[in-house]
Amino acid sequence: MQDMDYGPTSGIFNQEHDQGDELAGEGGMPDETQTQEEEKPKRRRRKSEEESPQAVSDDEQLGDSAGPTDEHTGFGDEGQEPDESDFPPEADDDVASPQRRERGLDGYGRVIYDQSDGAQHDLSMLTGARNARRILTATIDGIDTDGDSLPRVIFYVGTVKVLIPFAEMGMDLNPAEIEPGRAAGIIDSMLGAKIDYMVRGVDIRNRLAGASRREAMLLRRRTILNARQGDDFRIKLGTIATARVLQVYRASMLVEVYGYQTYIRRNAASNLWVNDIREFADVGEEKPVEVVELERDPGTGEVVHLAVSIRGVENTPQIELRTGNTYTGRITGFSDTAYFVRVAGVPLDVRCPINSNNVMDTLRADDYVKFVVRGVYDGRPTGSIRKIIKKAAPGMW
Repeated sequence: MQDMDYGPTSGIFNQEHDQGDELAGEGGMPDETQTQEEEKPKRRRRKSEEESPQAVSDDEQLGDSAGPTDEHTGFGDEGQEPDESDFPPEADDDVASPQRRERGLDGYGRVIYDQSDGAQHDLSMLTGARNARRILTATIDGIDTDGDSLPRVIFYVGTVKVLIPFAEMGMDLNPAEIEPGRAAGIIDSMLGAKIDYMVRGVDIRNRLAGASRREAMLLRRRTILNARQGDDFRIKLGTIATARVLQVYRASMLVEVYGYQTYIRRNAASNLWVNDIREFADVGEEKPVEVVELERDPGTGEVVHLAVSIRGVENTPQIELRTGNTYTGRITGFSDTAYFVRVAGVPLDVRCPINSNNVMDTLRADDYVKFVVRGVYDGRPTGSIRKIIKKAAPGMW
């Protein structure tokens, strides 16, 4: 295609201006009709007019090469003949044109994205958390073992697999001295637990990430447990905190309080009688606790000992059981040495030693009894069963 000369097109507009100047120079102003006809080509035509066949003049229909014909084509620059590349390619009947796959909707009407889209977002989020040194939270999903080496904790962030080596779990154990079997048993008891972690590295190609729980625990201690608020520490005796349940056993459970791990014994788990803590708490739960013991290093102020209790934060009506008074309640459980009676209408268990009871009949769970309070020991009332008011229904025990 030869290059087009833009001279004639510009010349047309110059000629039109010259005619107007001549008329003005002769002392006669052009009439309104002639002025409008001459200025009409100057008006920028709308797109609809350019595409409309009625907007083409007779000269343009005859193929006049004076210039306006090229101007009104609507393709490319003024006076330039449109190239074939300006037109969309014609569809070939034998070749199917590629179409973008429409995304589907789930049962709630939300868009279902491809797995690759979600993976890119997850990798980007983990990379950003690593760069910003931000603490993230996850739930332990599984254990990864490799021969005789120590196990690794596994959880997933979308489609990205995250690994935490046992040495980075912050379990206060020397990785060089612990056996792989014992380490695997510890992690197995923590399945389902909620933990904090910090990203250490991201493998984009394999969709893997390495993380450390120990670093997150140290940061939690520094920013919350050992942080100061004015002239005093933020955490002190009597503070109501939140504990995460990591492991649950029959007589105790391991919890984490802002990066510090401590055990809650059975007698501090509830105001009620607890025979098995596994019936009271589950791994992964978060429970409000009260700080009942706290020791700090005199030099640094860091916490060196921490004990918490759930009893102090339970929503239990505060009632005064006076020594010598008689009450009624139901037997909720028993141990080898005592029965536990819950006061009627009040979630409070009274320990009644077996050798102090004055009942000859066999006592069973859910029996409705009368008892006398003998005193309060270690914050718990102690009594003596005097009479069985109503036996439990058959099959209740």
